[in-house]
Amino acid sequence: MIIRINENRFVVNACLLQDESSVFSFRRIAGAKNNILLNMFVARISKLNYLKIASGRKYMQKYLIWLFLFIVPALSSAQSNLNVKFLGMNLHPQGDPNAELMPLNLDDKGYWVLTLGGTIGYEHFVKSDKFSLKVMQGAYSDCAARFSGFTHVGVRWLIFKKGKHSLNGGLGPTFVYRRNWYDLDGYIDSGYFNGKPNQKWQYKFIPYAGEFEYNVALNDRYDLSTALVPGYPDIISLSVGVRYWFNKQKKTSSNQTSNPAVKL
Repeated sequence: MIIRINENRFVVNACLLQDESSVFSFRRIAGAKNNILLNMFVARISKLNYLKIASGRKYMQKYLIWLFLFIVPALSSAQSNLNVKFLGMNLHPQGDPNAELMPLNLDDKGYWVLTLGGTIGYEHFVKSDKFSLKVMQGAYSDCAARFSGFTHVGVRWLIFKKGKHSLNGGLGPTFVYRRNWYDLDGYIDSGYFNGKPNQKWQYKFIPYAGEFEYNVALNDRYDLSTALVPGYPDIISLSVGVRYWFNKQKKTSSNQTSNPAVKL
């Protein structure tokens, strides 16, 4: 903190001023002649403290919302699972103008392209086995063999279930990012991704990304899981993996629960 006192003025470096008690100590040093200036500092610091408290309250509200959505449900007794999938195939329904930049391109137009990577997700059911919340994180080598990833949060619902087979649908916001392609010779900007040529990353926020997931139960804990992301007309991706259930609930028939057999 810097203090300079002379006959005409009293100067304080307010950037290092932490609380109002510091101001009152300067009041004694400077004398009554500088009370007006110090009162201005008191008002300023009071306003800064109020803004700091308001900002803290806003942060706490966001924290409590995330706590309610993810941590609290994870501790409850409802069903939840961890899913891990391997990413391997992408389809561009209309081809891709940068097909020449894709080393794992299976044709000349960029319709079918291999990508290597995976996803990990956590799914928590909020109402029996009909509706759930799902969080996913993906990391993979994209069509140009550069690092890419995405973060997704969304809702899921059961479309049908018969025996060991089930189909789920999902929808939610997704943030996709990749290493910038501008430094690749011959790159043609299609306008899909945001990001400038001098930036390290390109990115895209998709508020309504969807997913269809087909599952086959292998046993009480594991499911074989296949996911399809229908990003038409830009991209359709396919992934295959497993789901592991933490606390899968078995349904019991009403006859067994209400009318137990009695041996005589």
